[in-house]
Amino acid sequence: MRRIILLFLCFISLTNAYSQSGLYINDVFEGKDINKKEMVETLIKGEQLAQYHLTVFHSVKFTATEQQRDVVEKKFQLDMENNTKNFSNKQNCEMEMRNGHLFYAIAEVDSHSYAERKHISYQCSATTVPNKYNITLVYIEGYCDLKQLKKIFKN
Repeated sequence: MRRIILLFLCFISLTNAYSQSGLYINDVFEGKDINKKEMVETLIKGEQLAQYHLTVFHSVKFTATEQQRDVVEKKFQLDMENNTKNFSNKQNCEMEMRNGHLFYAIAEVDSHSYAERKHISYQCSATTVPNKYNITLVYIEGYCDLKQLKKIFKN
């Protein structure tokens, strides 16, 4: 029984890593830049998302130092630059900067699939503690474009 549980946990961790594979922000989701114990992680797959035409919703929330924020922000920006350049128009991404730093962004990344799409999202806000920031990273797979996805989250 213990072997089955261990095998199942290994399979889950492999599928989680694969979802964001090829993205710089995968390091954040895996706990390489921010300690996993300091994150609140949400992973939803399957039928719970079907009504939204989504297949994967994976988010991490954490409080970061200024240095950690800079690392995460840079990785997110690299993913936006490297994975959205194949699209002819930039209607598949939205970004807002404040004080020279990324405040909010959402982008459809190149999924090499015409049906299922992948999106990444970033939000950062200052805390009441100086030089500390609340950051939320989200990775989404599904059958929605950016416009549809924004409608889903407004409701």
